[in-house]
Amino acid sequence: MMLNSLESNTTYQSNVARDELVSVLTKEIEAKELAKRAKNLQGNPLALGRTYIRILEAGGHLGC
Repeated sequence: MMLNSLESNTTYQSNVARDELVSVLTKEIEAKELAKRAKNLQGNPLALGRTYIRILEAGGHLGC
């Protein structure tokens, strides 16, 4: 019984650590993709407006 409790606790902690790592990596990848889109669309004013909207929707800010 004690072993089951220890195993459950260890599994839970491992899952939490994994979820935190995945969350951080996902946010980094999304930020890089948004930056890449913004750079690629700098010459197109209409597309640039859509990029800003996507940044805002993703929880970013425009630095204003």
